[in-house]
Amino acid sequence: MKIYQLTNYTHVQMMCYVIVTDGGKVIAVDGGWHGQSHELYRILKMVGGRVDMWFMTHPHGDHYGSIVEMFKIHNDIEVGGFWHSSMMMDKDVMTEDEYNDAKKWYDFIKKTYVPIRELAIGDQFKLDEITIDILGIANHEITKNIINNQSVVFKVSDDDFSMMFLGDLGVEGGEKLLNMYGDKLKSDAVQMAYHGQGGVERDVYEHIAPAYAFWPTPDWLWENRTERDTVPNTRNFKTPEVIKWMEELGAINITNFYETKVFDTKTKEITIV
Repeated sequence: MKIYQLTNYTHVQMMCYVIVTDGGKVIAVDGGWHGQSHELYRILKMVGGRVDMWFMTHPHGDHYGSIVEMFKIHNDIEVGGFWHSSMMMDKDVMTEDEYNDAKKWYDFIKKTYVPIRELAIGDQFKLDEITIDILGIANHEITKNIINNQSVVFKVSDDDFSMMFLGDLGVEGGEKLLNMYGDKLKSDAVQMAYHGQGGVERDVYEHIAPAYAFWPTPDWLWENRTERDTVPNTRNFKTPEVIKWMEELGAINITNFYETKVFDTKTKEITIV
């Protein structure tokens, strides 16, 4: 399989992956912030103009904004369905901004022509040589860092390679995941939780023990500065500490600061598209 890690075209952190099977089937994961739909559209047209399965990790604008934007502009991308896990919309535990952000996603899926599928732990899907195992869904009992901790967690694997997708899972969601699976989390690669600026703790990555770490992270966040600062270390992001974790675990970091990159899981080669 080939894994496309889409680049940031705005200054806002975002996350979007496109996975292509050996037989040409397409899996998408999230979409990115609004203002980046042209890159999402370009890549989807490049791989055939159809998404067989589209997985949404959680309803934050930097993960769904470009999808909503793309559907307003283009009508020639065929989508087999959106798979997600609905979170509880509770104004008593959500801030107004959190509620409104999540609501935009749910308003979109109410109107879209694309079929909407609800995920459950233990779901397994097969596309060509790829197997997708759902390990985590919305954690309704977690109200701290509430939307991030609703992130769907799943593993994509074939006979030779596996990758764990964590979305923006937070510390609490990571603890639950680790308690449920332990060493069963082992994977060849991992998508860094919460853009690598925090998210799950080190022990989760230790159990995944990845050879490759995929960072959906803009340069300013990687360098621990604000979006427009040129001086590093002006913000207290956790990214430098997490980078050190992955170096100590021996993982090869794969970033996408300025270009969309494609990782071939068979050859382990990285190309720019």
